[in-house]
Amino acid sequence: MAVDSEGRIYLSNSVPNAVYRFDLNDGSLAKLADLWTRTLRFDSFGRLIVTQSSIPAGPTYDDFVSTVGILDLGTGLIAPYITGIRNIERGFLFDGDQNFFVKMKRGDGIIKVNVPKEPTEPPFDVTDVPLFYDLRSKDSEIRFFTRNTMGQALIPLSDAGEIVLGETDGSWSDFARGFNWPCYVSFDRNGVMYLVDHGNGIFRIIGEDFIVPTVNGRLNALCSDIRAKVANTGVANSLCQKVENAVKSLIKGHIGAGINKIEALIAELQAQSGKKITVEDAAAWIKLAGQLIEGLTLL
Repeated sequence: MAVDSEGRIYLSNSVPNAVYRFDLNDGSLAKLADLWTRTLRFDSFGRLIVTQSSIPAGPTYDDFVSTVGILDLGTGLIAPYITGIRNIERGFLFDGDQNFFVKMKRGDGIIKVNVPKEPTEPPFDVTDVPLFYDLRSKDSEIRFFTRNTMGQALIPLSDAGEIVLGETDGSWSDFARGFNWPCYVSFDRNGVMYLVDHGNGIFRIIGEDFIVPTVNGRLNALCSDIRAKVANTGVANSLCQKVENAVKSLIKGHIGAGINKIEALIAELQAQSGKKITVEDAAAWIKLAGQLIEGLTLL
């Protein structure tokens, strides 16, 4: 499953084979292509990348060679993009610089490689790329993984019942253990972590180290949006000062104070709605601020 910048959900179905887009805003469902794919992810250019094929090249699953391609959302056609992936069509993702992260073999680890924007002929081959996160010592299957806003990787180890935390330099450390068979992990918009553990359901993992940087990133983006859209410099400065004060409080670990400053921001947005700020912009920013408070109140 993948989610685009508009919040629309893209998912695959096996019977019948198809890729669908579900729009939560209007409830519409559209079929985009007649194919089955195990993994869907958006790259840094907003293109939907899907598992295209998996070819047996030896006696074990580790010998299967997978290829991912760019799915044209208009025509449903796929342009082969990256090949040489030995992971039976499991986890991959991209960062903002078009670095491609993909799990290799049953659980050797994850590679990281910068890939060209446009498809090449033959497709870009990652066969000889060394492991970025070398997890062979864990001897455990990896299926899917994710990255947080700080660029750290959260990698479930299914057989071991553990999660490891991968740092941006390729090092890693134990993060959590005691699960049954963890296989999928994701973050929400505020940095709250969700883990699917087979037989146990879904765990919600709440941590200041994940939530605060994520919230602060959204606050900084909010300030940039305010300065771009509010013509009155005094009002823009006042709003952004509240944003900056909230960020400073949260960095210091003063969660309650940070929430109070966001609430003060909401009050000023309400007061300026339809005056120095358009009703539409004020409503959008108030909604965003409310979402941030929801995340912070979990701490």
